[in-house]
Amino acid sequence: MNVLWRISYPRSVELGRVPGTNLYVDVSGSENAELITGAVIYRVDGNLFFANATDVREHVVQLAVDQNAELVIMDMSASPRIDISAVEMIIQLKEDLEALGADFRLAELHQDALELLQVAEPEAFQVLVGDNQRISEIVIGWEAQTGDSSPDKA
Repeated sequence: MNVLWRISYPRSVELGRVPGTNLYVDVSGSENAELITGAVIYRVDGNLFFANATDVREHVVQLAVDQNAELVIMDMSASPRIDISAVEMIIQLKEDLEALGADFRLAELHQDALELLQVAEPEAFQVLVGDNQRISEIVIGWEAQTGDSSPDKA
């Protein structure tokens, strides 16, 4: 039962930048991590699939609303596998965030997840994934576009 609970409700964290670096860490576990003003960076520490996709989407949308986010990045580095339910959730999340006025990007996808998303949603793939950038590359590009590079202390 404990295993089922852990895979259905994996640990998820908001990430912040370590000052002076391009390193992003769990803000709850680091006194120095700084949130990026106007951005939510979110990571799920586990596979994304039918049993947890809805909870993940709802949590990300709530963070975006609470922080008035203009950019939401989902770090996929700790989610090596996704299923078609997760792909559908990602597309719905993109639509939800666009309705809120936020840009949504995926970062650091594993090869299996990258291929499934590319095959299942080829039109959304380029917008969401692009060149499968790292978080820091997405943030740097966004800050250059908006002219904002001011962090918030977590």
